[in-house]
Amino acid sequence: MDWSKTKKEKLLALLEDDDIQRRICEIVLSALQQEGKDLPILSIGEDAKELKSKLEELKIANADLVEENKKLLDEKKFVEKKLKDFSSNKYEDRLGEMQERVAFLQQKLTESENECKNVKQQARTYVDRLEKSLIANKVELENLSNEKQCLEEQIEKLSKDNSELQKKVKEVEWLEAVSNQDKLQLEQGVSLYYKLQNLSTNVRNHLEIVIAEDNVLSFLGGLAQEEALGKLWDELYSCFENDPSQDVNVLRDVFQYAIIINNAVKGTTRYDYLPIEEGQSYDPDLMVVDRKGSIQGNVAQVLIPGYYNTYTRGIMRRSFVQLK
Repeated sequence: MDWSKTKKEKLLALLEDDDIQRRICEIVLSALQQEGKDLPILSIGEDAKELKSKLEELKIANADLVEENKKLLDEKKFVEKKLKDFSSNKYEDRLGEMQERVAFLQQKLTESENECKNVKQQARTYVDRLEKSLIANKVELENLSNEKQCLEEQIEKLSKDNSELQKKVKEVEWLEAVSNQDKLQLEQGVSLYYKLQNLSTNVRNHLEIVIAEDNVLSFLGGLAQEEALGKLWDELYSCFENDPSQDVNVLRDVFQYAIIINNAVKGTTRYDYLPIEEGQSYDPDLMVVDRKGSIQGNVAQVLIPGYYNTYTRGIMRRSFVQLK
């Protein structure tokens, strides 16, 4: 039973009592007097009737409200039942779908985990193989490094031996050249060897590859090399171009003597000078012009004779000339 409804009905029953109605009227009149309001000109009986009438109206209104409340409660129960039925049917189906989805995802997760395990196992296997390979390569690298060091030591030794052998080859070539020279040419070579001391340090450094100062035989053996001719000519040309000095005279003599030595080693005239004479017309194929003088005209002076290979007819260096 609804307790609040029972209490309300008891209260309404009490209001029908005359004593209670009279007491209520007294309370109302007292309140109006305290507030300074005019008192209604009614008797207590009339007030009670009016209040009773009002009470009847309230009862009717309350009954309507109670009925409306009942309807609302019934409707609420109906809606709750419908909602419950709807939820049960609809969400059971949805729950089934979700359970199927969860089962599918769980299967995919299991497959993924298994695949991950396989990949990890393959990775471990690969890493193990790689580590073994790295260890083997490290050992092989160490062996190769040791072999490399041994080879470098052998190369260094062979290089020293080759240098010594080259010196001996030059000495042999010089000895061969000496056998084809007369005493005067030999004395000239010895004289040039001692004139090397008069060359500037810069020039001597440039020619140290072809001009050896260890001894006379090494010096003459170096001049017997074909590459010595070109290097001597180039250094002589550089001296003319930069700052003519006493180096020019010494280098010119050494260059001309190198021509003699090379031909003597070959046993024939392998190299010869270009036939350039004073008064000859300028020919760019045979001549290099001294820019400090005229750049047009005829040959006034041959500063450095050019030379060519008599077998191939190829010009090795053009003649360096001044024009007038």
